[in-house]
Amino acid sequence: MDIVKKLQEEFKNKASLADYLLALLSEAGGRLSRLKVQKGLFILSRAVSDLSEVLEFKAYRLGPWDPQINDELARLEAQGVVELGEKYVVLKNNHLAKMSLEKLPPDHREVVGDVAELLRLATDDEVLLYVYALYGGDEWSDVKNHIYSRRVDLAISLLQKGAVSLSLAARLAGMSLVEFAEELKRRGVKPFKAHAEDIDFAKRL
Repeated sequence: MDIVKKLQEEFKNKASLADYLLALLSEAGGRLSRLKVQKGLFILSRAVSDLSEVLEFKAYRLGPWDPQINDELARLEAQGVVELGEKYVVLKNNHLAKMSLEKLPPDHREVVGDVAELLRLATDDEVLLYVYALYGGDEWSDVKNHIYSRRVDLAISLLQKGAVSLSLAARLAGMSLVEFAEELKRRGVKPFKAHAEDIDFAKRL
């Protein structure tokens, strides 16, 4: 195979935005809010170069947002692959989504699975906290202010669901690990699922 044909074959087989979008929907159970689709792809773009090269997120009132994603959703709806509601995106073609997932490199599939699990377990507000607290940005809005006013409660909720580790929950809450552990003890809260790195702290709660 000459170099031109090889490059053409690689391009043809390269996963697209639609592939990542459908894979994420599939792994999350086939139904996500529009906000979670945007934030899920934003989180993925921080780990997957295929997406970071395509997507250009800008700061909006609800955090990072890329209108290309809405355009892609509209295209997929026109093809009968997804159904768009006012708030939710529903997967209609599971077979195509599974094919999209298989098209991703194994390490990307793992990342998609991890992000999908977070989206499946978390509320929209909890996903917003995750994005605001971990990825920063200088933008400020009434929404971000509201989320940050509840960040400790939201972080504890994510911890109880097993969506994040104790150390990550502390970071989301804006506290040191020791401070957060003390807050959990004060509230009488124990993690539902302790991660390996948190065992020593979890035993003290």
